[in-house]
Amino acid sequence: MKKLLIISLLLSIATLAGCSSASTNASSQSTGTQSFLPVNVLWNNQPIKPIQTLANVHSILFQSALVVAGAPDQGLVVSSPAQRPDPRYPDGLYLVNTSSGSVTQLLRLNAQNHEQINHASADDQWLVYELGTDTDTQSTWSIFAYNWATRKTFKIYSVPQGHVAYAEPSGLSVDDNHCIWSDYTQAEQDQTAGTSEIHDYDLTTHQDSILLTIANRTPSVFARQSGQQAGIIYASSVGDGIVTYWLFNGSDPMDTSPSGDIYAINLATKTTAHLVHLYHCDNMMCSYGNEVVMETDYNVKPNGPDNPAPYPIYLFKPDSQCLYQISGKDADYPTQNQRFVAWTGPAYGEPQIYDLKTDTYYTSPGILTSIEGPFMTSVNPVSGILYWAKLPN
Repeated sequence: MKKLLIISLLLSIATLAGCSSASTNASSQSTGTQSFLPVNVLWNNQPIKPIQTLANVHSILFQSALVVAGAPDQGLVVSSPAQRPDPRYPDGLYLVNTSSGSVTQLLRLNAQNHEQINHASADDQWLVYELGTDTDTQSTWSIFAYNWATRKTFKIYSVPQGHVAYAEPSGLSVDDNHCIWSDYTQAEQDQTAGTSEIHDYDLTTHQDSILLTIANRTPSVFARQSGQQAGIIYASSVGDGIVTYWLFNGSDPMDTSPSGDIYAINLATKTTAHLVHLYHCDNMMCSYGNEVVMETDYNVKPNGPDNPAPYPIYLFKPDSQCLYQISGKDADYPTQNQRFVAWTGPAYGEPQIYDLKTDTYYTSPGILTSIEGPFMTSVNPVSGILYWAKLPN
């Protein structure tokens, strides 16, 4: 996990009425033959509503807890990391009952084999999770599905034989018997080219469909010649029947300096729309519908002394073509559902939750805060306490 940085001033979201078509810090820009509209970046110096503390927060002692999913009627799915597990809950995947606080083991992991679960998603029928191994010489991962009713598990996907996965699956999500994720792999014998794919796996028929395949070629050459998208998908997200993905406009997976673009795929119509152009790499992204939340540097200036890291959390609304800065610069790992956005904050007492419906900021008891399904979760890494609260719709 990225190291938390020095506390910075909280900048709050602006009202939609203040958004016009003129950009405050961005200008029209072309990439290849495509032109991008300017996007407004707006914020105020003070929160719209007073900062509040969430009510009805529950807690248990669970050292080094990593909350990876939340299902409304099942509870919180928590990974006990192999590198530093809670002695009472050794390496494994656990279910925390959000009413009683009881903890049940779902899966035992093998720390000797460097097994780890970092990504998962759940609803009240399915739990899907990524099981990875990470050593000094090799990183591999597979995706599994667990049915809450039958308590049976089966493998969905593994990195193809002879391929190297540059990152874990992004946007892993389950909804209505479908599991969706993106990945980027390269053939071991050809390190000059790779393939990004977005998968749509039917959990009832066990059929894997590919929503999108993108070849990793230099966009200025390949895209012009083929008329197709080119680059690397480094992040994707799913919500309300919309898959959003960030297409990094580069050919080297280790170089994140070029710009990128965010697109949306409608799962019902299978149509793709361009949402926003990014001037710099987008570190993390989440979405619900076509509203996208991202940790990024939306500034035309190059990264450097005049434009230093860290960078804020932004909310993008495509209807108004506006970006709203909803955090201070010291924020990481945004997550969201249909109403709330959360991020990892710099310190206790700093706002880490934003209510899109009421324009209200909330603090949380820990600093590792996230939205998992209908729940706010937060971890205090010093005391080892896991907190949660059921959020309103």
